[in-house]
Amino acid sequence: MIRLARPSGPPGPRTVATAWAIATFVALVALQGAPGISRDEGAVIAGARRGISVVRGGAPPLGPAASGAVHAVASAAGASERRAYRLASALAGAALSALLAWGAFALSGPAAAALAPALFWLSPRTLHAGLVATPDVALAALALGAVLLWRRAAAAPFAARAAGTSAAAGLLLGAATLARA
Repeated sequence: MIRLARPSGPPGPRTVATAWAIATFVALVALQGAPGISRDEGAVIAGARRGISVVRGGAPPLGPAASGAVHAVASAAGASERRAYRLASALAGAALSALLAWGAFALSGPAAAALAPALFWLSPRTLHAGLVATPDVALAALALGAVLLWRRAAAAPFAARAAGTSAAAGLLLGAATLARA
């Protein structure tokens, strides 16, 4: 058996971000079993049940569309109805934790990357947003992704790379607007 040499030193941003994404997803799924549905969550679930007609309505379409898509897959896999709708928030929470860790690593190093998602999720209000089927966590993840892409575009050495990254940041900002108007 051939063993590859493992690099020594602190883990890179991809490793820390992946670890936080997995840990956040597992924790949010484990904590999502609370009974009851809030008014905001009820609106998302009702929009997801209506399907594509939510695009023509007054509510922002991204939250119900994401919850409906994840519900279709999760309910086919055997998840309960409420948990299947809430899995979209858990996925958005995992993405948000990865982005928080990635951004903190870029700004302040591995110690900040290890602490930033933990400090974010320790607040009861933000933890609750990740446990229910509302678009709040998706909005935060998309907005943070847009900010990190904009930061990357500002530091890009070539105009073509800066233009492409800026366009991607603009698309993420547009998706964040669709998440919650």
